[in-house]
Amino acid sequence: MKTESYTKPNKFEIELLKNGKITVIFFDNITEITEIFEDEETTKYEYDMYRITLNNRINLAEDIKNNYDIWLQFAKDCEYEKLATEIRTRRDKLLTETDWTQVTDTVLSDQKQEEYKNYRQQLRDITEQEDFPHKVVFPSKPVQEKGDGNCENKSK
Repeated sequence: MKTESYTKPNKFEIELLKNGKITVIFFDNITEITEIFEDEETTKYEYDMYRITLNNRINLAEDIKNNYDIWLQFAKDCEYEKLATEIRTRRDKLLTETDWTQVTDTVLSDQKQEEYKNYRQQLRDITEQEDFPHKVVFPSKPVQEKGDGNCENKSK
């Protein structure tokens, strides 16, 4: 996750949690930015931040320090999987909500049914977006017209 601060972060920090757990926060791609506001110069830092929760153990900080690149990659992979799962869950919910639009006895016009078919394909293709899962653009759902719907008691 991209973030910023007026304090330069270390490469990582450890926060103690309850029940023998810790959160390790990694800071990567730290960039110093100088800003001038009303003739006053200020320095801020932009960076990527990754969090992982682990069981606490002796010498963990030393292990992270000595194997920083491996731990950082692990944290990046964990974040990727977490975000990807969240996006897929949202996508799957949207697909489920529009399943009814693709049945043969739908009340939708052929044109509207085709719009939903295209929308559903765009949802399936979300994982192919360039910055998936960090920057995802969901497609717009087709606008329902009066009379469109999934009512079981409709007369024909």
